[in-house]
Amino acid sequence: MKVARFFGILAGAIFGIAGVLVLIGSVALAVNSLDEPVRLSETPVAAEERSQELMEAVARGDYQGVSACLYGQPDLGVGREPEDEMGKLIWDAFVGSISYEFSGQCYATDSGISRDASITSLDIASAGTNLKSRVKAILDAQVAQAEDMTEIYDESNNIREELVMAALSQAVADALKEDTTTVTRDVTMNLIFRDGQWWVVPDQALLQAISGNMAS
Repeated sequence: MKVARFFGILAGAIFGIAGVLVLIGSVALAVNSLDEPVRLSETPVAAEERSQELMEAVARGDYQGVSACLYGQPDLGVGREPEDEMGKLIWDAFVGSISYEFSGQCYATDSGISRDASITSLDIASAGTNLKSRVKAILDAQVAQAEDMTEIYDESNNIREELVMAALSQAVADALKEDTTTVTRDVTMNLIFRDGQWWVVPDQALLQAISGNMAS
């Protein structure tokens, strides 16, 4: 297998997990037709609870629970799972890395209620920092230890695909343990009262934070 091809597969694994994360286009309709709400003089307890519920769902990686808190209850791709081992490794690492912290309580604004928070998670892009050298080192070691080169190369004198994929999976797993960093994003959750309850209005900053910057 050619080097360019298996790094193309890697890119597909990393960016393919966007399919199980937030799609901003699918939630834009939730904010396009909001009527001007009545300005509130105090912060309802239910709004605090809704913001807490949303962030707890984010921290669990429960995107169905996240959707249930968002105005319009948009489809966040919760039915789609990563199709390959690398995608699953990255997805699980991302979900397991999520934490949050509120900056304070809810406060009244001209448009409703808001609450500030920060979301910390794996910087997905950092997983690819040293992958090329990691894969090369793994494959070089296999070549050096091989007693029969037909175990390494196919009839076209390319490294066998199964070896490349195994090396790539191992490199991704090692990179997730050793090379990755986290990123913290500040968000403001805006809440509105509709249909007898409070909802968080999704915006780009929030969606980017809960999707590891994979939404666009």
